[in-house]
Amino acid sequence: MGCMAAWRRQEGGSWRWLCGVGGTMLLLMLWSAVLVVPSPTSSLQGAKRFGNTSSCEPCPPASFTGGQSPCFGHGGCKAGWCPTPPKGYSGPGYTPPGGNITYCTRCTQGTYQDKSGATSCKLCSPGHGPTKFRTGCERCNPGEVSSFTLTNGICVSCVELHYGYHNSANQSECIPCEAGTMSLDGATCSVCQPGFYWDPRKRTCPVACPAGRRCTSATVPGRNDTYCATCDECPPGSVQPKDGRYSCTLCPTGTFQDLQGQTACKACDVGFVQLEKGGVTCIACPAGSYCPDSSTMKPCPRHRYCPPQSTRPHTCPSMFKATPKECKATGQLIAVISCLSVAGVAVVGIVVYRWRKARHKRELEREVLLRAQKQRRRPVYSGL
Repeated sequence: MGCMAAWRRQEGGSWRWLCGVGGTMLLLMLWSAVLVVPSPTSSLQGAKRFGNTSSCEPCPPASFTGGQSPCFGHGGCKAGWCPTPPKGYSGPGYTPPGGNITYCTRCTQGTYQDKSGATSCKLCSPGHGPTKFRTGCERCNPGEVSSFTLTNGICVSCVELHYGYHNSANQSECIPCEAGTMSLDGATCSVCQPGFYWDPRKRTCPVACPAGRRCTSATVPGRNDTYCATCDECPPGSVQPKDGRYSCTLCPTGTFQDLQGQTACKACDVGFVQLEKGGVTCIACPAGSYCPDSSTMKPCPRHRYCPPQSTRPHTCPSMFKATPKECKATGQLIAVISCLSVAGVAVVGIVVYRWRKARHKRELEREVLLRAQKQRRRPVYSGL
């Protein structure tokens, strides 16, 4: 077995050749370490371990590397560049449209990058948002706004942010619609529908003024249109059965309503009447009149009388005289009553006289009887 050269450091700094089996094995191991490179598990690990810059490539548009990105500072790749992933790699990264996956980080929502090899992503100007693949910016659609502080850089409809608002001219903020108007698309403001109440807090008018209430009209600022500014309850004596109306209807005669905010009137009870519209109560039909229904009052006719709450005239009995309010006794009735009274007194007098006469007779008969009894008891003396 031949000798191979091996170095050995001696005391004094001199070097000498050593021959032998041990030296030969040592040289073979060093030589194979130089010629044979271990295969890395991935390009990223290989670049990190051996500083292989030949596998680095710039991050495509819509992606970046830098700061906390996965491959930043690895493999000797400069910022904005990453090693090429191995075939079949499916880990985290960014896949450009029609391209292969990279180790680069995709731009976050609301940002974009239009160049390759970027170390960060950009923000669109107000009123603009990133395109679908985040490689550029485009103007927001009508009704949408965009700003980093309001929408995090993306285009959002004003309807979603503030229902009833519309976008500003540069589409960077939502502006409230004028009183009496609202926005359905976030781009323009339209006048509220007739009868739909405008809510100043929500700045919308999605609901009609409900039944039992009425709208108060107001003029839209800067226009000739009107809108429902307030929705108030109908006062007592009036009602509104339908939604979205601008007035209340007075209760007709024969009905009333004592409450506010009602949809229907109440009927008067029998014997009660309401002769005017808008009544809040009913009154009893007065004496001297009769009320055939709750909306009609008539004077009591001659020879009839009408007490309170009458629905028809009444006829007086015989020998009574009718007045509008009551029945009164006639002269004949008084004479009859007088005669009957006198006759009654006479009858009573006769009865009393006969009773007294009979009692006197009984008393006399009793007295005679007592005298006879006393005489029978008296002794009789014979003469000497």
